[in-house]
Amino acid sequence: MPRSDENRDTMNRKQSYNKIYESDNFFGYREGIYFPYIKAVLAAGRVAAGSTVLDVGCGQGFVANLLRKCGMKVTGIDISDTGILSARRVYGRLGIEFLVGDINTIGFDRVFDCVFTRSLSLYNIDDFPTSRGITAKLMKYVKPGGTFIFTYNTNLKTS
Repeated sequence: MPRSDENRDTMNRKQSYNKIYESDNFFGYREGIYFPYIKAVLAAGRVAAGSTVLDVGCGQGFVANLLRKCGMKVTGIDISDTGILSARRVYGRLGIEFLVGDINTIGFDRVFDCVFTRSLSLYNIDDFPTSRGITAKLMKYVKPGGTFIFTYNTNLKTS
């Protein structure tokens, strides 16, 4: 995709998320459902309490907070400044670092014990099964011997 198309796509994605994140807890997350799930995923990935976690596409910070409740040191990043403002307002006092930025271009100067992403919109592409670009970018932020956790909700059915 030419660079101008990438910039346009990024701006469209940002505007779209800014709009939906005007509503508190837009996705209607419930801790009673998601907390056991997050604990199980971290256990399966052998991510120990005290680990540093980068939550990519953190939105309004709900999952970042659950990661914190599991004893993680969490940094959340999202392209939506509206989402990050909401995350900071609700969870910022709890020690979670929330950053506005595009994971494609931000260029962290650090690596994390775990990079976590859940239903990241950057994976919503036609060539998803064969594309390695976004995963390669995310893996740059995983410490050697660290863990990359990718969870994805879908309604796709096997044929």
